Amino acid sequence: FLEPVTFTLSVPHDDEREWTVIVTEQTANAWLQIVHQSADPALEVVDVYFNGELRLESFGFRDATPFDVIEEGSDLLVEIKAAGTDEVLFAESFSGLEQGTLVFHGLLEPDGFLPNPDDIDTGLALTYFEYIVPLVEGPILNLFHAATDLQTVQLIDVTGYNGFPPRSYAETPSDYINFEPFIDTFYLEMRDAANGDVLFVHQLNINDIPTGSFVLFISGFLKPAENQN
Repeated sequence: FLEPVTFTLSVPHDDEREWTVIVTEQTANAWLQIVHQSADPALEVVDVYFNGELRLESFGFRDATPFDVIEEGSDLLVEIKAAGTDEVLFAESFSGLEQGTLVFHGLLEPDGFLPNPDDIDTGLALTYFEYIVPLVEGPILNLFHAATDLQTVQLIDVTGYNGFPPRSYAETPSDYINFEPFIDTFYLEMRDAANGDVLFVHQLNINDIPTGSFVLFISGFLKPAENQN
């Protein structure tokens, strides 16, 4: 609450009337999306708590929520618990959230999996990035790298006209890319950022994506058989 503000109103015949108005800070809403991108088999299904309250029950790998309302600017304790239990697997506090996405990624016990080729920590983590309002027609896209055993990669279409800068594991997305819709379907090559070798080719129909801001996720394992999968 703010301090009370006093107003004085002069009315005819010099009769002054005074009253006090209590001015409060208006509560604004923030919009938050949660995405589960941890490929650890032990985390296939988890429960998500906000400030001690169950928010998402049996939240599965690659599940994503719509944007939901939380109180803007408030402190938020996010706890990831083993599904159906009180066992806290990971917890992190956030403040000043406005509108964005929280991505849950990483491994419960990294020593039991292949290390990241770039020596990046692959322990459990929550990464937050803000939603960007598009200023152009059509979708704008970003890329988040959540595959723990995959090196730094670059995603670019075969024409070389559209693409993302190199992305390392768990790197916070930066600039959104406006894919020019001069063709309906893009064939996106995932390349090793160091030597340009093509690792995968993905098909993306741009006409299936409405105007808005969207994030593409790289998730899973490059070598599932060597990662308890």
